[in-house]
Amino acid sequence: MGRIRAGQRYGEWKIVGEEPLGAGGNGQVWRVEGSDSQLKAIKILSGRGMYRLDRFRDEVAFLITHPDTTGILPLLDYHISNEPGETSWYVMPMATPIRQALGSDPNPTW
Repeated sequence: MGRIRAGQRYGEWKIVGEEPLGAGGNGQVWRVEGSDSQLKAIKILSGRGMYRLDRFRDEVAFLITHPDTTGILPLLDYHISNEPGETSWYVMPMATPIRQALGSDPNPTW
């Protein structure tokens, strides 16, 4: 995966902003804009290797088979490739940051 930058496209999705929203062991999450001009989030697989690709594929499979699971963002679009140099990714709605979701009550009662 090369350097990700504003304006870069993944399918119909265009990267918005210069910095990722977050990153983890298997990818980076960036803001994207679709053809409807609504902001979404895209997770882009980091690195190479079958282990990472298999983990990413498992993650996408879980999202496909559990679309209505509470607390998990639904999958909107994805691309998984076995081709060298081609990037795998998936798109989801933008999440509300936990601090914003909790509002003035940092200790909600579930």
